[in-house]
Order: sequence, then C-alpha cells, then structure tokens
Amino acid sequence: MKIRRFQVFDQMQVLFDFVGTHSSATEYFYIREATSAVSISSTVPGTLLDHYLISPLNIHVRWMDMEDVQAIFHQQNPVLLPGPEESESSEVQYDVEIVESMISDEIHAEVDLEIMDSASQEVVYSIHSETASEIIDPGPEIYTNYIDIMPENDLPEPDDQEQQDASEVVYLEDLVSSTEEILLELGQEINYNLSCRFNINRKNVLDGAFRAFGRKTHDPFRRISVRFSDECGNFEEAVDLGGPRREFLSLLMEEIEKSAMFAGPDGRKNLALDSVAVREDRYYLVGKAIAVSMVHGGPSPGFFSSILFECISNGQVSPTIEDVNDFDLQVKIKKISNAASMEELCEATECMSEYLANAGCLRAVKCLKDKDLLLQDILLFQVVNRLHGPLERLKEGLRTLGLLAAVVKHKEAFRPLFCSPHQPLTADTLDRLFDIRYSIAGSNKRAEENTTVAFWRDYLLDAEEGNSNCSLEKILKFATGCGVLPAIGLKPQPSIEFLHPVDSSPWYATPREKFPTANTCINCLRLPVHKSYDMFKSNMDFAICNTQGFGQE
Repeated sequence: MKIRRFQVFDQMQVLFDFVGTHSSATEYFYIREATSAVSISSTVPGTLLDHYLISPLNIHVRWMDMEDVQAIFHQQNPVLLPGPEESESSEVQYDVEIVESMISDEIHAEVDLEIMDSASQEVVYSIHSETASEIIDPGPEIYTNYIDIMPENDLPEPDDQEQQDASEVVYLEDLVSSTEEILLELGQEINYNLSCRFNINRKNVLDGAFRAFGRKTHDPFRRISVRFSDECGNFEEAVDLGGPRREFLSLLMEEIEKSAMFAGPDGRKNLALDSVAVREDRYYLVGKAIAVSMVHGGPSPGFFSSILFECISNGQVSPTIEDVNDFDLQVKIKKISNAASMEELCEATECMSEYLANAGCLRAVKCLKDKDLLLQDILLFQVVNRLHGPLERLKEGLRTLGLLAAVVKHKEAFRPLFCSPHQPLTADTLDRLFDIRYSIAGSNKRAEENTTVAFWRDYLLDAEEGNSNCSLEKILKFATGCGVLPAIGLKPQPSIEFLHPVDSSPWYATPREKFPTANTCINCLRLPVHKSYDMFKSNMDFAICNTQGFGQE
C-alpha cells in the first residue's frame, strides 16, 4: 500500500490519473464506493468534495474497453455514443445518472481509499483484483492476483510565491492520515516500563486526579497505574494493565465536564470563572488531564463549545449572545441588541453601566449603529478576555505530550474530538468491534458457540432498543473499562471467548460458568454457554448491572 497526498478540492481527474497508472488500465473506467449504488465515470468533472469523497472508504474499479463503452451507451443513450469510426477522435462524456445503472458483477478491481478528515486530505490506495463475471463479453484476463501501485508525487506547481507558501502549509498538514495516527505518534515516547500511581476513589475522582497530576514527581511520559478504593476506603485488588486506567480516564472526563470550571449547555460548554480553581491552578491540571487521557488511550472531552475550541486552537473568535452563560446578563445584552431607537439603546446601557465600566466598554453612544461595536466588545470581554488567565493555563496544560501543537496544526481533524459529543454506540458497532475466538470447526463446542454468538447479537439488539436492563455503554465498559471508544481505539482489539461447562461436573456446577466474565486489561469478554436465550439474557443483565470495580468475584 502506497501513500499519495490529495486535497478535497483537487479535481476528480487527479484521482482518475492516479487510478489510470495501473498497468492494465483502460482509457475509460468507472469507480464506485463499495457501500454505494452510484458509480462515477472517469470523465466526470468536479472535485473530490463535490462527489463526497471526504472520509475513509473502499471503492471498486471497472475497467472498460471501447466495445464495452459502446455496448452500455447504446443501451442507455445511443445518440450520445460515437461510432467505432469516431472513437479515436471523439471524447466520450459520461453521465453519472447513466452510470448508476451498473450492477455489482461488473466490478473487477477494488481500491481501498482512505481520506483524511482535515482541510487537506490524504488518500491511501491499495489496488488488487478479483475474478468476476460480466454481463458483457469479458474479453481477455487483464488482472493479476495482487498489484501495488506506486504513485508519483505530482502535486501542482504553484504559479507564484504566495501559492507556494499555501501549498507548503497544506503539505505539512497532510503528513498523517487521522487523529488516531497523530495520537499514536505522540504516545510513542511513553515509557510503559515506568509508572505513575493514581489512588482514586470513585466518589471523588477529580480530587484524586488533581493530587496525582499536581505532584512534582508526576511524569506524563510514564504509564498510568490506577488503584481504585471502594466506599469503605479499601483498595480493590487489581493490577492495572489497562482496564482500570481506561475506567479512570472515562470517569475523569465526565467529572471535568460537570465541574465548576465549565458552564453552558451539555456538549457546548465554555470556560467558567472559578476562584478556587484559579487559586489551585486547576485549569492547568484539567488541560493536562485531557492531554494525558487522549494520548494514553482514554476518551476525548467532546464537550467544548466551538468558541472554546477556537480559543485553544488560535482561531478567529466571534462570540454570540448564546455563548454568555449568565442568564441575567444575557437578558441585558439582548436589550442592547434589540434596541430600535437611541432612547431604547441609552436605557439598555444605563442599567448595566457598572458592568460596562468594569469591562472597559463604558462610552458615549452617539448613534444607533454604535450598538454593534458595543455588543462585540461586551461579548468578547465576557466570553474570552475575562477568562484570559484560566484560558492560558488550560492551554499550557494541553501542551502536555505535545497535544496542543498537534491540535493547532491539524485543527479540523481534532475539532470533532473536542466539540462533538461521542457518537452513540450501536449494536453493529459492538458486534464488529469484538474478534470472536471459536473452537475448532465441526466440534461440539463450536456448535454451542455458534448458538451463543446468535444470543450475543440478539442481546446487543435488545440493549440498543432499550429492551434490556443494560445499555451498550455498560456492556462496553464491562468488557473494556471504558464506556466510549477512545480516539486511538482499543488496544489490544477486544475479543470474545466462551465459558464452556467443565465436562466432569454437573451442568453449571460453578457460578463462573453461568455469568459472563471480563479481563479489561486485555479487552477479553467471556460469554456463558446457555441453551436458551432467556437464561443467557438474564445472566448477562445480572452480571453486567451488578459488577462494580476490579478484582471482584
């Protein structure tokens, strides 16, 4: 597999030229996303963005010789297709609507195409071929079993120095293909042979986290080792090989969002001024905690407002009235905004003259148009400038492990991790997440496991539809220690094993074989083998909903 850099605003022809470097390529061909019914011909205009090629996907390629082109177009629109005598001198224009009628068995080559989610996109191709039947005479065999294509780096030459500078910026932003790769690269310096201890009580996660992150001996380049204590103060007996760490970081992000340092609607929070947090430098510790969580395999925050994200990523900030968290102040600002006359404007500013003086915005208003600049100054002070100190400490904390530099450099790629609430889990997502480790095919155990897998998938559907006592998030947390998928994914890949009854004992002689168990350090979920779905579901619900902590039997 070779890497080729693209921008989403590149012309489709750039992509077609690259695909056409295949040794067996024909002059005309179609491409189609594996999950889409719409095919695109090799002559359509537009950019990658115009055709929604903006996310990781697989595409299929169908090479077409001239006889195939003529046959298809004579069926669809014979007037548009040149005859054989015109084929060498005429250019055939393909229509997307016509190409949509192609069926899947016309596809010959598959292209794995990965596009970066950033201002400039990176595309990774791996082309291989398969034998497939055709509705048109296939002609000679034109594919080998596996072919790698080595693209040339043919980025367009800039016409002037200004364009060249812009091109260099785009090139640097495309050195990595995803936020997962960026975070994995940042984590390469972590020394997993050394650890920093975190002693955490689930009833007060923030307190324990701030103590640990605030120690002079804390080193973010060391592995996190978490030890939980129960409500009585007793430590839970578990060695942290990954599971307790993931649970701690998940709980930590939830507590940070609910803390007094942030305010606003769920999923769109701005910084709030907290004198205790300022005195104890907690804004710095929060930034440090977020950086450590994302790089060490924990969840991303996902609750920043767009204004807060622009502030930390050095973007253009234009606050709105809705960004003001103080409801009473918001009402007063709206009176200024809605003032339709000088009398109304003067009345609105007079009632908040003390605030305007403290904000440095108290001045004579000479005309109605002055309210626009006044509003801009008020909002900028209230949302941004008033919190300059806490914001700078938050950014300083985010510089831990090089995260902030990566966010500024790959701003649009990181935006969803900071500003978008975590996508709800689905039954299909969890089903694809786990690698099922079956017994030997044809064995009695394999037959039981096939039944159990069917039960497992039905159980996921029941959880998704609300027909189970457990949610999908609880199931994931039971198996891995985290209720949301981390930005860098789960390492190692989650797996499913089976708890078969011991042959020499009565059916389910031990409770272990009735209920699921999990090793969150290696992300392994062990499912009980039951003869009925009702028993399977009941025992799954009981175990998952009543399990608290690590090392509990």
